[in-house]
Amino acid sequence: MTATSTPLVDTSGCASTAGSMRRQVRGSVLLLAGRGCSILLNLATQVVIVRSLSKTDYGALAYALSIVEMAALAAAFSMDKTFARFGAMYHERREFARLSGAFAFACLWPFLIGSAFIGTLLLAGGPISGWLDLDPTALSMLLLLAWLVPVNAFASVVLSLLTVLRGARSVFFRKHLFGPTLKLIVVASVVTLGGSPVQIAGGLLAVGLCGLLVDGWMAGRLLHEEGLLARLGTRRPEIPAREFLAFGLPMLSSDAAFLARGTLIVVFLGWLGTAEATASFRAVLPVVRLNELVIINFSVMFTAVASRLFARDATGELAALYRNSSLWIMTLSFPVFAGCVALARPVTVTMFGGAYADAATLLVILATGYFIQASYGFNGRLLKIMGLVRETVLIDVLATVVTLTLAWLAIPRFGAVGAAASVSLGIALHCVLKAVSLRLLTDIRIQRDRGSRATFVTTLVAAGLATVALVTGPGWLTGSLLAIGSSVIVLLVCRTSLETETIFPELTRNPLFRRWLASPTAEGHDMTDSTPAGADDTQTASPSGLRIAYMMSRFPKITETFILREMVEMQRLGGTVEVFPLRRERTKVIHPEAAPFVERAHFTPMMSASILAANVRRFVKSPVRYVQTLSTLVRVNWGSRRYLTGAILFFPKAVRLAERMQQEKIDHLHAHFASHPAAVAWVIHQLTGIPYSFTAHGSDLHRDRHMLAEKVRDAAAVVTISDYNRRLIIDECGPDSADQVHVIHCGIDPHEFAPRTEPTEFERGDGPFQIVCVGTLHEVKGQRYLLEACARLAEQGKPVLCHLVGDGPDQAMLESLTNELGISESVRIHGRRTGPEIRALLQQVDLLVAPSVPTRNGRREGIPVVLMEAMGCNVAVIGSDLSGIPELVRHELTGLLTPPRDSEAIAEAVARLRDDDTLRTTLADAGRELVLREFNLSRNTLKLKHLIESLRDGAQRTVDSSVSSSDPYPQEEPACLC
Repeated sequence: MTATSTPLVDTSGCASTAGSMRRQVRGSVLLLAGRGCSILLNLATQVVIVRSLSKTDYGALAYALSIVEMAALAAAFSMDKTFARFGAMYHERREFARLSGAFAFACLWPFLIGSAFIGTLLLAGGPISGWLDLDPTALSMLLLLAWLVPVNAFASVVLSLLTVLRGARSVFFRKHLFGPTLKLIVVASVVTLGGSPVQIAGGLLAVGLCGLLVDGWMAGRLLHEEGLLARLGTRRPEIPAREFLAFGLPMLSSDAAFLARGTLIVVFLGWLGTAEATASFRAVLPVVRLNELVIINFSVMFTAVASRLFARDATGELAALYRNSSLWIMTLSFPVFAGCVALARPVTVTMFGGAYADAATLLVILATGYFIQASYGFNGRLLKIMGLVRETVLIDVLATVVTLTLAWLAIPRFGAVGAAASVSLGIALHCVLKAVSLRLLTDIRIQRDRGSRATFVTTLVAAGLATVALVTGPGWLTGSLLAIGSSVIVLLVCRTSLETETIFPELTRNPLFRRWLASPTAEGHDMTDSTPAGADDTQTASPSGLRIAYMMSRFPKITETFILREMVEMQRLGGTVEVFPLRRERTKVIHPEAAPFVERAHFTPMMSASILAANVRRFVKSPVRYVQTLSTLVRVNWGSRRYLTGAILFFPKAVRLAERMQQEKIDHLHAHFASHPAAVAWVIHQLTGIPYSFTAHGSDLHRDRHMLAEKVRDAAAVVTISDYNRRLIIDECGPDSADQVHVIHCGIDPHEFAPRTEPTEFERGDGPFQIVCVGTLHEVKGQRYLLEACARLAEQGKPVLCHLVGDGPDQAMLESLTNELGISESVRIHGRRTGPEIRALLQQVDLLVAPSVPTRNGRREGIPVVLMEAMGCNVAVIGSDLSGIPELVRHELTGLLTPPRDSEAIAEAVARLRDDDTLRTTLADAGRELVLREFNLSRNTLKLKHLIESLRDGAQRTVDSSVSSSDPYPQEEPACLC
């Protein structure tokens, strides 16, 4: 078989695009959940304050808070947004000196500008209070709250650092739980004690100072864990001042536009209007800003992801990311908008009291404007990322000037209503100008697809809902019906445009979600309903007509999860999988995913009347071929008692399976293991012409290579799981076989083996250091050497709790050994466990050890899949320096390697990881990144499917043509057909 570099179908763009989109949406949805918590907590704080103060006092506090927020945004000097862009680019390029310098430079500005603001107030408080029309109470509050300016600005920079280096999960606790909860507790305490407005301001300052301590600690710890200082060595940080200022200064125009939508308007109301108008406008702002909940959260991830794509000049992926993000933001924002608009009157009265009934109209007007902003997505941010800073600045300035001019004219006459209308009109103008600029000045285009129809329908529904709310002012019942009904309509219209089944493929495993989320094809069929949920589901013809027969020695064998997962994923990718095991495994414990395959697997006995009849029919039909195949099978296996016996026993069954495969119209036969399954596949090919391939793993190559040359020569393709195995096959079969042998790693589903979210008992200081070893209790797994290592650690005063998962021939010996070593209290043998049970255990342990060894008869492992599973769960690993294992466990990079049969080395490695939290975390993080990049089930099964399709179609393509090797987010890459 000759392979060329020209693919039949180029799917790399689709796969990489969807990978970036999946990372963007998944990370943003996590932040969305966190920000939802913080919004509710801050809203509760707002209600407490409003309810405890008169409308005049709250207006004064709102005026002071708005001035401080405006100053804090200025003090940040857009360094948070600038660092989010350049920090991601420096980290992507591994420019650690510039990354460290960038963070230091970004932190400097909040300190300088914040100090200048505080000094100005202290030195010129009197003239300033006269110019801003502040009474003594409002001035006192402003002087207290002014200290929050550098504090809040610094917090925004730390948030950007966490997002760039650690992703969405890292900001969840600090940003969305700790700060808002502490604020609510402090404010509620002050109010309960009868505190004045000034005392409430003091409480808010105390909360900010506590946050400053936490931010400083988190930033220091992250820089240490990331090893930035260590990487620098003697090199000084490179401060990219010119880049930062060139990007940050224009960004201030966007900050000004943001201020003009709320905070600055509150200042205008306090200056040009009344305290009551200021109070009404400020009171509903937290409710209104619920409409920003989605777009702000998406922006945190969008900036980093889009900057990386722009750095790689991936314009097509960038356009898809922008387009799909806009659809997601609009769809997720609509229920919030609908609730704000339809329930405006009952919400404002219930939350703030009857004195704020006039705020309902403000809520409807402002929510409409903010929803317009959400619907347009990231057009302005994308313009800046693509370098069109000057044009963006002009748009920002124009929109801000128009907004403030309208407010200046409307507030004296219409009060708070005029301010709200000015804000919404300014937002609409701003969005339109940026969208037009994006279309005229860049290559980004919005395709005329279902997304356009969804946007049009959503716009009509939103306009109708806002009109009804303004005219009728519905109550709780009517408003709830309007909000729910309109949200359902929008969801129904948008659901087929969101590509949810690609971004969240795990949802499609649930039949209800699969039916609801599936995107219908032109023929009206559900292309995502391919996960085997039952016999009927798995027998549906694939879109490409590809019918694949899978053959293995035993099924369902609980230890061979890699085969099961590959079959499940192959079906999810659209192939029809038929299972032809050589033997039926009799077991009480099977993986849940195996049940549908068991129900319809083609099990056959070793001998039966149907097998005899099939052999007679084959002999009568093709006697020469029948005899020639059998004689060759015996000849090439002569000298191997194991393989010769298997060949004689399995040949009659192979004849029957060949007949069955022809009846099932199998296009391709893929066998797992180069031993008996590959031999039977070779027989079937000789008798029927059905092309076959096989995957070589470990012991099937290392113990006995009789007939390997014939199997490789006649196979359409040979797959192996490691470069080590590939070299072995080529050495055995000759250099002419090189083009025929492909390395496709086994893989795991990254969504099944997710990183743990909680620290282990050892990390919390509540329990012992726990290690786990998963696998058949057999000599090749080397568990005895792990137990000896545990005994050494106990002698050194470093006891561990060791979990052995599995059963097998060595179980009695291992149980006896634990007693001899005196460690029976710290070793637990669990027996067989299903996939979900193993995943649950991996969430609890600190380390996984796979002490594999070569056996006396030459058996050895390839790459234990359990290592991938542990690394996928962000668990540090120790493996043996054996066969293909170093390709996964790269010593000192993704894990530690020890010599086989060396219990002392295992003990030293365990002790090292037990005592060094930083090393354990660093190896675990690097291990997960490697697994998601190179041992990704979806990615690698897609390679195998494309290889098989190319063999069936007679096309010539490389295995790797379907996956972009430059994708920095391979862990998020979906398994899709493009």
